[in-house]
Amino acid sequence: MSSFALSNPNLESDGPCLEIYLALSDAAETAKRNAGLAAMPPKRILGLIDTGARATVIQKGLASQLGVTPTGVTRISTASCAAVRCLRYPVRLWFPNHVYWD
Repeated sequence: MSSFALSNPNLESDGPCLEIYLALSDAAETAKRNAGLAAMPPKRILGLIDTGARATVIQKGLASQLGVTPTGVTRISTASCAAVRCLRYPVRLWFPNHVYWD
């Protein structure tokens, strides 16, 4: 598993947020290219880092901005709700220092 460490001098005001890039997964990008379609460039976003989370959730609308369609459905639990239905997308998160997660 990849990891990295950052120092944020404004952690109290910024919170556990980090600038990251959201992009298509390798497989989704290859499929678009093979279909003769251009993949959207990665989108710079502000990510809330939750070290206790078991899944990654993206803001509604971000996947459509990348031109990606859902590949399935999953259920997640939040602090206030259990079994929340979420769509699954073939995306990749790029973190600082060229660390990524598909």
